[in-house]
Amino acid sequence: MFVADLLNCALLLAFRDGFFREVASSLNPNWLTSVLLMNENLFLTAQGMELSLLSRQIEATDEARELLSGPSFFLGQFVNQIRKGSLSSLSAISSELALSSASLT
Repeated sequence: MFVADLLNCALLLAFRDGFFREVASSLNPNWLTSVLLMNENLFLTAQGMELSLLSRQIEATDEARELLSGPSFFLGQFVNQIRKGSLSSLSAISSELALSSASLT
């Protein structure tokens, strides 16, 4: 589970045995409006008009459980939701073909 305190920082939490446990946190204050978990160690975040990547150190000790800030991209528009999708027209065509062939059978 990923939690963002609007005025503080981003936290990565794990729920085990009925309790939340902090796995990692960012030291930079962020006003995150949306988060997409790309995998268990990489997170795409939206803050205002920027997209940023946060990554978790896999081999980190308890003292060094910081989420590392990656590249940021200025979009020029406010982001309030991140949705999975594809930028490739080939994947859209292949999914259309799969749907049309499935409807024929």
